Amino acid sequence: MWSWHPGWGAGVSVEQAITEDVGLSLRAMKSDGKTEVDSFTSTDSSAALAAVARGVRWARPKDSVGLGLARNWISSSHVNYLSLGGADAVIVPVHTDGWAHFRQNAKDLRVSFDALGFGKRLKLLEPGVATMID
Repeated sequence: MWSWHPGWGAGVSVEQAITEDVGLSLRAMKSDGKTEVDSFTSTDSSAALAAVARGVRWARPKDSVGLGLARNWISSSHVNYLSLGGADAVIVPVHTDGWAHFRQNAKDLRVSFDALGFGKRLKLLEPGVATMID
């Protein structure tokens, strides 16, 4: 069962104008790699670099174009946890049986997720029934 454990993490975000129309940004984060990360992506370290240019140079001043690169890492502790069957996420699909235009129902999802090895991450809900998600 999940319980709260304190951990540490740090992040930095830097934005710099290179010219009036071009800018760069750098974002990076690092966590202890031993505690669960409560975020969109379960990473223990991350770095991203991006550049953006306004369209003034090509006579479209309201446009902009950008390019970004990102890299995420997980710690060896995290790798070990996953290799022993640990799960980073619980997947809770909604409306699996309520809309006729869906091609898969809850049973189909269970079969697909089990076949892919993600079955233990799938949590199917029953409408009107309170469910604990752990």
